[in-house]
Amino acid sequence: MFTKEYSDTQAKEKLEVLAYQPGLQDSGDLEAGAKAITAVTEASGLGNATYTASLTLPKPSDARLIVKRICARLQVTVDTIPSGDTNLYCRVYVDEQNAAHRLFDADWTSTGAKLLALDTHAGALATIFDLLKDGASHTFYFFFWKAGTGSGITISLLQLWEGVGSKIVGAGTPCLGISHTGLLSGFMACSKVGSGSTALRLCQGTQDTTYLWYIISTASESPVPLTMGVNFGIAINTTVDTDLAYLLRIILVLRSES
Repeated sequence: MFTKEYSDTQAKEKLEVLAYQPGLQDSGDLEAGAKAITAVTEASGLGNATYTASLTLPKPSDARLIVKRICARLQVTVDTIPSGDTNLYCRVYVDEQNAAHRLFDADWTSTGAKLLALDTHAGALATIFDLLKDGASHTFYFFFWKAGTGSGITISLLQLWEGVGSKIVGAGTPCLGISHTGLLSGFMACSKVGSGSTALRLCQGTQDTTYLWYIISTASESPVPLTMGVNFGIAINTTVDTDLAYLLRIILVLRSES
């Protein structure tokens, strides 16, 4: 009976590089001028959508990088609500017009810039999350209608963004998982759409409350110090809950024993 020491093993060092650059997907302004919304009910059928946009969010090429959370942000500018009209309604669907594929469901009663952000993940809007993370192109369908007897509510801007990230203010759950046991180091960068600041954390496992490394940064590449652990997470958060804080890119050097 004896104890085998680590020095007795024939372990070999293995070094690998993982890179992922999901960036920001942006529809651009879908309304080039101004449009009066006169419909009084939601149209039926994708072919009758008021606007459409197709976006593709890149999928990690290595299965050890696991997308955990995708955030979408919507902006609509409401210019005028004429006498007799009361509410502007907007629904945004992904690929199909049904409740499981409904991303946004908005109701506005005033003019100005309207901002909404939503996180999709395994526990919320899971059908949409599974679509957006698959690396294929998906079409967003925008349906607008109004309530009232006036001449129509006018909008002048419609834009949608998506990215691997979050709208969570303060600490939140990771948006990217890293399945790896051993040492890692590298570089990563985050950015945002909106008025707030971003916070980027390297976490142990799925708990960002046990984060190993933390930085507040926007669009600048930051080094990740050499860290040891069993599985990791990348959490990206914001200070304004209508912002989209997202991962620009990540490059990691992994060390393990084989």
